[in-house]
Amino acid sequence: MTDALRRSLVLLIVLALSAGIFAAASHLRDPQRTGLLHFLNKPSAKKTTPQTYTLAPPAETLPGLTALSQEYANLMDRVRPAVVSINTQTEFSNVKIFGDASHERPGLGSGMIVTKEGHVLTNQHVVDNVDEISITTNAGRTYNCERIGYRVDNDLAVLKIIGDEGEEFHPLSFGDSDKVRVGEIVFAIGNPFGLGETVTQGIISSLPRPLFDEADFKTFQSDTVINPGNSGGPLINTNGEIIGVSTAIYTNSADQSYAGVSLAIPSNDAREIFADIMADGAPEKAYLGIRKSRDLTEYQRSYFNAPHDRGILVEEVTEGSPADKAGLKRGDLVLNFAGRPIGTVEELIGLIGKSTIGKPLPMQIIAGGRPGILEVTLVPLEEFFTPKSPGNSEEAVAKISDALGITVRNLTVYQRRRFGLSAASPGIVVTEINPSANLAQKLGPGDIIYSLNDTPVRTAAQFNNLIDELPLGREARLFYYRYIGNRPIRGIVRFTPNPK
Repeated sequence: MTDALRRSLVLLIVLALSAGIFAAASHLRDPQRTGLLHFLNKPSAKKTTPQTYTLAPPAETLPGLTALSQEYANLMDRVRPAVVSINTQTEFSNVKIFGDASHERPGLGSGMIVTKEGHVLTNQHVVDNVDEISITTNAGRTYNCERIGYRVDNDLAVLKIIGDEGEEFHPLSFGDSDKVRVGEIVFAIGNPFGLGETVTQGIISSLPRPLFDEADFKTFQSDTVINPGNSGGPLINTNGEIIGVSTAIYTNSADQSYAGVSLAIPSNDAREIFADIMADGAPEKAYLGIRKSRDLTEYQRSYFNAPHDRGILVEEVTEGSPADKAGLKRGDLVLNFAGRPIGTVEELIGLIGKSTIGKPLPMQIIAGGRPGILEVTLVPLEEFFTPKSPGNSEEAVAKISDALGITVRNLTVYQRRRFGLSAASPGIVVTEINPSANLAQKLGPGDIIYSLNDTPVRTAAQFNNLIDELPLGREARLFYYRYIGNRPIRGIVRFTPNPK
């Protein structure tokens, strides 16, 4: 070993011993200090000094607010047993598209028990076109039920719980919606998003008014929070009475979530319709046949010499309708119907919906500047559009329908609200398309057909009737809307009806 190498080794040993001595001294001075020995002899846990603390004492009771809170809770204890969840199943068969495949779509909604026998009031759109319905009570028991009837135009339906023999239920009572005032406290109870029974509180924001132009019924507006699944649940006053049936929200959101405006059918209307359904099942919709009309302006009232608070202007009458048969013409004014003064189109529509079908009714008019009285007899809407017209043979009609390959049905009130269509607007919805048929590449489920060869289409029965009348081998035009979000896109389909 050379002298140079020997000196280097001695220097390294001296440095190592110096570092060890320094680390040991540092550790003795500060055991918590990070270093070589600390790393090798790390404590298992850091010791802390116990802390002292003082929690806030119980809050002082505010008797007034505490009593109010307890009264709210007592009120809910009283009414919640009468609120139910409605579960539905709709089976879709895809035999034409995917072989033998089929699937079910679940649905949900709310309702309220209104009789000791177990009759449940809900929205028609909750149970419209479904295959199975069950009802789950507040106690958690699920029942089968039967459908008693419905009123499409008012979006109300009645179900009956199939309970044990002699079983009685806890019903809610109807309040007087005519006495409700803006600012009153109300509670909405329902089953939003299938989460189970939920209660929200708010106030009445506005008194009943039409949901949309020319609607057959009016709704309360409140700021109670409701969402999909609340439909059909009760709007309750502070006495625990039904003063409304939650039916819709106003929103621009694609997922239809709450935006601050909740709508409910007034209890007086709901009680009247419930009684009608219990007596008649599904009351038929009366049809007069004024296709288009408008409220009078002040200038028009003066021009036609009409009373200052009465009269609507008839712009179009459906050929062959009760109004047409009674002698009503374009340009006539309607002042009075069935003994009730008419000041707006809305009022006339409301009276038609409440009038008796098949009974002659007086209608006071001004025609050509001269007053007069017509006698009109209302008919069922479906009956008016259903009669079969002479045309192609039944075999040819069936083959034409198969060749077109589309299935349609009437729009529900809920769908009309969703698409912004008034009660008088034409429109039926496409529900199924045969992919091998003529129209498969042009139409799709959810499209709204509103005209066929320039004839407005208002019901599925009328559409089938118009198909019957199509001349074979001649081009026909079908007009439709397709909604992209909330925006309607118009389309035209040209086809030639030829049975295969």
